[in-house]
Amino acid sequence: MPCLNTITPFEPADPISAMRQARRDLRNTCLGYLMILDSEDVTNLALEQLTTADNMTDALAALVPLANQARPARDEALAFFEQRWGKYPLVMDKWFRAQAVSRCEDTLSRVKTLTQHACYQQENPNKIRALIGAFAHANPLHFHAPDASGYQFVTEQLLATDPKNPQVAARLASAFNLWKRYEPARREKMRDALVQIIDAPNLSHDVGEIVERALADT
Repeated sequence: MPCLNTITPFEPADPISAMRQARRDLRNTCLGYLMILDSEDVTNLALEQLTTADNMTDALAALVPLANQARPARDEALAFFEQRWGKYPLVMDKWFRAQAVSRCEDTLSRVKTLTQHACYQQENPNKIRALIGAFAHANPLHFHAPDASGYQFVTEQLLATDPKNPQVAARLASAFNLWKRYEPARREKMRDALVQIIDAPNLSHDVGEIVERALADT
């Protein structure tokens, strides 16, 4: 892969410059596009970048596309990142998000499992945004699954979050705001989720306002 091998990441002693930053951005953009090919060679290249990166930009540029691949390398990459950065809560938010936005078929199952992870705190707004929020707002493939499993999961998480953090729950509720723009099948299922939310007992004003506005004029 000449376009990647000739555009090297920062060396620790290198002075930071706009040109070097641009070269790194180009390298990571190339890697992202090449990973779409689902090639073993490119996957190995991404793994090498992840395990040798001396900066978070390069590490995440490799981790995110690896998390999109249904290959053993995905688990290897996620395990490496967790082992290296598991003690840093804000960095682990990136790890949660990478899995929440994955297009792999088992994404929803993984996200559910991650809600029980030792690093995930169900009362921590950053963790909720990184995992549940990312799934709801940045993974249209699985949030809008035809069987409504994504809608149901987010609804359950939203209602569990609302008593403790209504502002974060309201942000999750906003994922349903554009329900009227979808085709009839998804539109009806999104509306059902909104009705389930608005009918919940002791709903906060924050969430209620978002949902009532979304349901207005239906």
